[in-house]
Amino acid sequence: MIYRAIRNTFKPHLTYWLTLILAVGITSCSYDRERQGTSQPQKKESAPAQKAAVEEAPKSTYAASVYLENSGSMDGYVRGNTQFEDAIYRMLVDVGYWADTLQLYYINSQSIPYQQDVSQFISDLEPQEFQQRGGNRGNSDLNEILQKVANQASQGEVSVLVSDFIFSVKGGNTEDLLNNQKISLYNTFRQQLGQSPFGTLIIKLQSEFSGSYYDKNDRPISLSNTIRPYYIWLMGPEEALQSLQRKVRFSALDGYQTSYFLSTSREGNAPFYTVLSNTITTASFRTDRDYSSADYVRGIEKVEMGRRGDSKKLSFAVAIDLASIPAEESYVTSLSNYLVEGYQLDSIVSISEVARIHPRDQSLIEGKASHVLVVSTEQTNYPDLTISLVKQTPAWVLNTSSTDDTGIQRSRTQQTQTFGLQYLVEGIEEAYEQVFDNQKAYFTVEVSVKK
Repeated sequence: MIYRAIRNTFKPHLTYWLTLILAVGITSCSYDRERQGTSQPQKKESAPAQKAAVEEAPKSTYAASVYLENSGSMDGYVRGNTQFEDAIYRMLVDVGYWADTLQLYYINSQSIPYQQDVSQFISDLEPQEFQQRGGNRGNSDLNEILQKVANQASQGEVSVLVSDFIFSVKGGNTEDLLNNQKISLYNTFRQQLGQSPFGTLIIKLQSEFSGSYYDKNDRPISLSNTIRPYYIWLMGPEEALQSLQRKVRFSALDGYQTSYFLSTSREGNAPFYTVLSNTITTASFRTDRDYSSADYVRGIEKVEMGRRGDSKKLSFAVAIDLASIPAEESYVTSLSNYLVEGYQLDSIVSISEVARIHPRDQSLIEGKASHVLVVSTEQTNYPDLTISLVKQTPAWVLNTSSTDDTGIQRSRTQQTQTFGLQYLVEGIEEAYEQVFDNQKAYFTVEVSVKK
């Protein structure tokens, strides 16, 4: 019917239409053969299609295992409704959304798989349930527990350990025993890190505690509604930990205090930084173009101090992106964590706390810097400036650690501390230093200064 209509209506162009229909039919057959995977030559992909294929990266898959220590010393965190339970519940829910597979365990002298879901796991958080799960709850070895958990991390998955992280030492000299435990942990982590690199994120939290606390002499001391610290340690490939931190707001967990990240990387690239030419300075100077560009100022020259009795001490500000550094705000804003050559570091403040930033400087740092460092010198030759953010044990670890917990029932200070924590963290720090030759500085930045 189609052919007849064409013939009657377009008789003068019959040859043209027959040729057209035949061409369309051949094209359709050729297309069908290609879709069906015949041996016909494949059409070359267009540039946009090829680009889309390149841009579509395969989705990463993540496995996570969470270990909750159920030794007798942990009973006090799960008696009644506590911050501990709320924080762990929220963390497990968020990790469960992030991970492709999530396995739950209790752990003491052995790891004990938990076969039910997260909500039931939280419902079961009571001292009686801890006791029923088995294992040696009275004499768990923290070094052995960490070895098991770190071994999982070295195999490529994210391992999470929830514990009070209290060393168990009995008799003898406390310092000697803690040093011995420190060396044991150093050995454990050096072996595991040598097999396969992984990062460690240490999170400090606090919660109500009602139960028996066991001091360094293993003597039970009754505590009631006492706020005590505990910790979540996450170990795994750094890419996975970074992904997890983007998905889980650990800082929003009930009772969150602070954190510390131990990395496999050596000193990182310097973050964005620039001298502020018109903000917080006691002098006037020009941009040294040999050390600067349209995007930043990293060299100044022809420095002239103010007149009319102004201070003769040279002072100027450097804006820098500290938000990109894997460390807590309290760490990056502590003057004691910086090594400064040629100048004195006077202050570190968030950009939002600066009363007024000159419009020219504002346009230079908009969206690129998070803090302002103010430096000064009384030297008249105006040396170059070098600033390094040193990697060292955070002050909170030192302040939280104790070597005597025998007076914890009466001492408010001891109630907020963890016996032996400093030795524990330093042992692991030294393993990272030895294996990766790092922990020197997060970054080093330099500013050229010419009189």
